[in-house]
Amino acid sequence: MYSAYGRLQYNDNWIILTIPKSIGIYYKWWVEKFTGKKTSSPLHGFHCTVVAGKYQDVSRHPLWGIHNNEKVLFYYDSRILTNDEGYFWLSIFCHRLAEVRRGLSLTDTPKYPYHCTISYLENVK
Repeated sequence: MYSAYGRLQYNDNWIILTIPKSIGIYYKWWVEKFTGKKTSSPLHGFHCTVVAGKYQDVSRHPLWGIHNNEKVLFYYDSRILTNDEGYFWLSIFCHRLAEVRRGLSLTDTPKYPYHCTISYLENVK
C-alpha cells in the first residue's frame, strides 16, 4: 500500500479527488508494457470519483462545496486491476472520502468502489 495527497475538486454536481499525474503516468506505462498495446488516458485526468452527479445529484445540499480544494491523504494499492471492457485501475482507500459523502447524506462509498482509472483500451468489444 502506498500513500499520496490529492485535492477535492467540485465540478457541477461531481466531486473528485485529484490523483498526482506522476502516479497515473507510471502505472499507465506498466499497463502498456504488459499488454503490448497503446492505451488512452482518462478523459478528465487521473482522479478518484467521490460523488458522481449522474448517479447522485446532491449539489443543492447546504454543505456542498465546503471542502473544495481540501488536501487529502489517500492510500492506493499498486496492483493494477482490469476488466473485460479494457479498463485498468488502482484501488483507492481513504476514510476522508467517506466522511465527505456522509456529510452530504450519502452512503460511505459511491456506486463503484473508490478507484483511479489509469487507462483503457479503445475498441475492446
